[in-house]
Amino acid sequence: AMISCNAGFRPVSFLLETIVLSVVDTDDLLDGIQLRDLGNALREAYGILIGSDSHTDYATLDRCGIAGTTPEDLRGELSENSRAIADMLISLGLAKRYADGVTLIGWGL
Repeated sequence: AMISCNAGFRPVSFLLETIVLSVVDTDDLLDGIQLRDLGNALREAYGILIGSDSHTDYATLDRCGIAGTTPEDLRGELSENSRAIADMLISLGLAKRYADGVTLIGWGL
C-alpha cells in the first residue's frame, strides 16, 4: 500500500469508530484483535499510523522525511498516541485493556 507522507490527523470518536469498523472483519470483532493488528490493518488500508508498532511506524515516518525533523522523542510520541487511540476505543466500547497491558479491539470483550 502507498503511504502518504502527510502528517497530523486526530480523529473524533465517530470517525475513529467508522475507520476501525472498515478495516476489521466482523469475525475478528467477535474474537477480538490486538491493537498492533489494528495498527497494521490501518497502515495497509489507509496509510494511517497509530503508533501501535512504533518501529514500523517510525521507519515509515523516517522514509517520509518526518522523523528527522521532529525535535521530540518520536518513538515515545508514537507509543503515547497508540495508548490514546486505545483509550478512545475503550471509551467507545470497542476495546478492553487487560491486566497484562494487552488491549483487544472487539465487541463484548
